[in-house]
Amino acid sequence: MNYGKRAKPDAKSGRDDLGGTIDASPESQGQELNQALRSVQDTKVWKDSTSGIKTLWGNYLQTLSNSFKRMSREQQESLISRICIIMTMGVSIILINLFYSFFPPLVRALVPPLVLALAYFAGARVVAPVMIGRFEEHLNREF
Repeated sequence: MNYGKRAKPDAKSGRDDLGGTIDASPESQGQELNQALRSVQDTKVWKDSTSGIKTLWGNYLQTLSNSFKRMSREQQESLISRICIIMTMGVSIILINLFYSFFPPLVRALVPPLVLALAYFAGARVVAPVMIGRFEEHLNREF
């Protein structure tokens, strides 16, 4: 058989016919893979795309900040209250879904409306005033 420039390795010594050593250790393959993965993040394309995404995200946050500052105090408080209600009702829906299969049939019919009503009340009367208090320094002042 003619192997050309490639030589058949000797199984005992680990050397091929050309005098080179074959390194089949897993450490060397892992290092090459890690270097290849790191090198992708060092490319100009990667850096340009991530800088573009960071700029886009920064502009989006700046737009949100500017629109929040332009709102009146009542609109700001209303927005915070709506977000609090949405979050508490969302968490209650997730909790209902987790435990729904363990409830007997009668409880299955009664629990979702009761839990959602309590979540609405908690979001509007408990969580929202606390969050408005925490955001007090960022809200517009009333005159």
